[in-house]
Amino acid sequence: GSTASAGSRQADVQSSKAISTIAVYDEQPCFERAPVDGVATTRMARVPARGDATNLSHETEEVMVRCSDGQSRSGATVTYVLGAMVPMLLSRAESADEKAHQVRVALAPGVPAPAAAEFTRRTGVVLLDAYGATESNVVIGTTEATQKPGWTGLLLPGFDARIVDEDDNPVPDGEAGELVIRADEPFAMSLGYFGMPEKTAEAWQNLWLHTGDRMLRAPDGYFRFLDRMKDSIRRRGENISSYEVEQVLAAHPDVAEVVVFPVASDLAEDEVMTAIILHD
Repeated sequence: GSTASAGSRQADVQSSKAISTIAVYDEQPCFERAPVDGVATTRMARVPARGDATNLSHETEEVMVRCSDGQSRSGATVTYVLGAMVPMLLSRAESADEKAHQVRVALAPGVPAPAAAEFTRRTGVVLLDAYGATESNVVIGTTEATQKPGWTGLLLPGFDARIVDEDDNPVPDGEAGELVIRADEPFAMSLGYFGMPEKTAEAWQNLWLHTGDRMLRAPDGYFRFLDRMKDSIRRRGENISSYEVEQVLAAHPDVAEVVVFPVASDLAEDEVMTAIILHD
């Protein structure tokens, strides 16, 4: 795991940035679905409210389409939803109960744009995308005013980011490469991996944290997540995002789980294989 040095300051710095991403206001309780020791909890548990303390509600109930009974009881107006949950929830029959809650916005990274729009129509909850890592926390994100369907968001204040090639040279806007990031303030990101100096040097080469994520940046500054570098599939000279294919297939109402992966091709490079589990 990441080194805990200066961890308290790191959490305070990062959580103050996270609060602007999801636009949490005074006295608005938050419903956190992630495990208590998860990264998402760190993003919100130490958020300093603009005035009095922000209420943070930890629940254990399974999230339902209506944003769960737990959220209704807590009166939460802000929540966190794993991106894969949205297509699953949308596969359920539409119900009037889906709007029986007080939630207005949810941080939901990696949700396909059509699914996000449909989820908002059915539940009234606006889904905001964002990008972060265990080592960095939230680096890229949107607000209700800046969200752009299909895009992860804009670089948040206090960070720098580049899209680079295999030699760490920046690539032009619109061209895919690896996302590398760093912070403006000391101790605002992890200092390395405990007891793993070689892995630390590898990840932070050239003084940039190498995320291992394949992304691109548009001329207007918006970033789009494409895939994990190691999960990209090379077929007939084209790079195929296993993540994007999985999102399309997961949107089908009969699909419960899906994974897309490469297999060796007789024509060299890869062929695309998919494993699907259907709903009972």
